[in-house]
Amino acid sequence: GETLDSIIDQLDNVAMEQVEIVIVDGASTDNTQAVIENYQQRFKNLVYVRLPQKGGVDKDYTETVKHASGNYCWLMSDDDLIKQGAIAKVLAATEKQYDLIIVNAEVRSADFSRLIAPSLLTLKQDRVYSASENESFFADTATFMSFIGCVVIKRQCWNERASEPYFGTEFVHIGAIFQQPLKGSILVLATPFISIRYNNASWTSRYFEIWMIKWPTLAWSFTHYSDAAKQCVVPKEPWRNPKI
Repeated sequence: GETLDSIIDQLDNVAMEQVEIVIVDGASTDNTQAVIENYQQRFKNLVYVRLPQKGGVDKDYTETVKHASGNYCWLMSDDDLIKQGAIAKVLAATEKQYDLIIVNAEVRSADFSRLIAPSLLTLKQDRVYSASENESFFADTATFMSFIGCVVIKRQCWNERASEPYFGTEFVHIGAIFQQPLKGSILVLATPFISIRYNNASWTSRYFEIWMIKWPTLAWSFTHYSDAAKQCVVPKEPWRNPKI
């Protein structure tokens, strides 16, 4: 509910016509459906899809893109907040037809009362990466992009790429984006327009498996990036020297 409030509250009448919200419910056992029904009364352009059984987060995000009708998809988790001005900024950026827009984020305590990290990307101003700078983009941003809420991708670009090979990685968006170089330019927004709720990831109990095995295995699977670029993202076998 808080996430939806943070989006809908900044949509004026014009933006409401430009934005749709697509929610895929991966067979949840909480009151998600009841919450969504209330918001559908408030925001008519809200699509709710409930899956009959759990298929994993990667499949859920892929299903979300499949049910979307917009030119761009801003992938989002269910517990982070979108700051005021974010929707307008991203909508304006989409007019320039970037293949990908990356939205910077801050980190706050679980109740959002305390600022833990003011900016996860250390940019002083927005940066555009050309198609020829794909390796630099990978090295500079892939670690941050493990946070799926930063990704605004052209839907056509997503649909042209394979998703299913990355089911089970927990990072389907990384696979979709980096499986081959993007053909167009990429915008990275310097302003942290997202507030991440600290230590609320669903996989906290599987930290070692995710960050020591799955994440490096995925990052090092992209053959068109140099080992030096991959090393900037994550060591190939971080479990050999884990930070405790």
